[in-house]
Amino acid sequence: MQEGSDSARSHARTRFHVPLLLLALLTVTVQGQTYTMINGTVATCTGAFMDSGGLTASGYSNNENYTYSICPDTPGGAVSLNFLVCNLSTAGAAPMDALSIYDGNSTAAPLLGVWTGALLQGQIISASASNPSGCLTVTFRSNNAGIGTFTALISCFQPCVRPTAVASNGSLLPLKICPGGTVNLDGSSSYAANGATIASYTWDFGDGTLLANAPAMVAHSYAH
Repeated sequence: MQEGSDSARSHARTRFHVPLLLLALLTVTVQGQTYTMINGTVATCTGAFMDSGGLTASGYSNNENYTYSICPDTPGGAVSLNFLVCNLSTAGAAPMDALSIYDGNSTAAPLLGVWTGALLQGQIISASASNPSGCLTVTFRSNNAGIGTFTALISCFQPCVRPTAVASNGSLLPLKICPGGTVNLDGSSSYAANGATIASYTWDFGDGTLLANAPAMVAHSYAH
């Protein structure tokens, strides 16, 4: 009888520890302010972007149609969304539930992609270096069959500054050449932002010829 009692107490202790561990994990997951999917705009570089069910974990509803823009709250910054969870319902007739993300502060910006099901889970979507606002605009639409959930962590970063191209043909005046003539071009005066270096050069000679991964100084012959 004593052995049976010890075993029961040991089993009870084991079961008691599991909920404590789960509670700690949930606390880490929802740290910071949460922003639920509605029609609106926010400027932030921290927090969690979630479906309309928010922290209730009930998920979004049927027949939703929302557009939400997330912009950086730091000058020159750009937004990233790290989708920890994305499990959209694929039930019902098309169109299926879907998240669309645009590279800017409205749906007039370039479309980065449209995701259904779990295709977005584990992915990080970031504003591009050519995006002057640094914002990402998310649209979500659900049909009338089935619900799901999504959660993304919001962060910001400083986009890379593009290098400045400086090219010369060795003359201050327009250069005239005969058909078949060769022009020497020098791009070694080009420069990158502080702390960066130019990795490669791409030359567009204006006659339909493009030379990628080229050196700073090249020669090109023009057929006509």
